[in-house]
Amino acid sequence: MAIIHSAYCFLPIFNQEERAELVTLLKQLGDSPLLRLRIFALSLGLAPFFEWEHHTELKLKGIVKDWLSKLKNMTAVKVAG
Repeated sequence: MAIIHSAYCFLPIFNQEERAELVTLLKQLGDSPLLRLRIFALSLGLAPFFEWEHHTELKLKGIVKDWLSKLKNMTAVKVAG
């Protein structure tokens, strides 16, 4: 969970103090080598890449769920009719 939300700590709405506090809280939530690597990458200005990655993943999940729902409905109609 900490990894997913790490990109938002580097939004321009936060100042340096707030950002440092958010990073500390993220590390308390779930410190791992991957989280530390991601925070380092984000500190270099790669936040837009990680936001795009997360947005794309959510969009893809939505498409798959919609497709599966339609398939389930079609199957239910064929079985009932």
